[in-house]
Amino acid sequence: MVALKIVIPVILLTLLIGLITIIIERKRGKTRRGYGMFGGAVCPQCGYPYARHWWAPNLGTVKYDRCPNCGKWSRVPRASADELARAEAAFFGEEGELPAQELSEEEKLRKRLEESRYEDV
Repeated sequence: MVALKIVIPVILLTLLIGLITIIIERKRGKTRRGYGMFGGAVCPQCGYPYARHWWAPNLGTVKYDRCPNCGKWSRVPRASADELARAEAAFFGEEGELPAQELSEEEKLRKRLEESRYEDV
């Protein structure tokens, strides 16, 4: 009985903190892409907007994270919604997609081979 008097308030407090966190995250500025709980960052080298990783070491107000585009490691703070929107517009264009690249014949065949790997035959 004594354990329940301790455990129940702890569980309720944890749920309340989780609910407050969810509400705050939903009220933040919206961008075209979701950046998750740790927020988004803009790579200082290539300008690519990406979600900060949970496993990246936290250095106070910044994380030491690896850019998925260029592969460089750097200290990146959490970017604001305006910064992320500008980086998305600069990198992806207005359509929200990567710029179309012309593939050579060999690259097209290689891509078709990779995509056919998971087809049922």
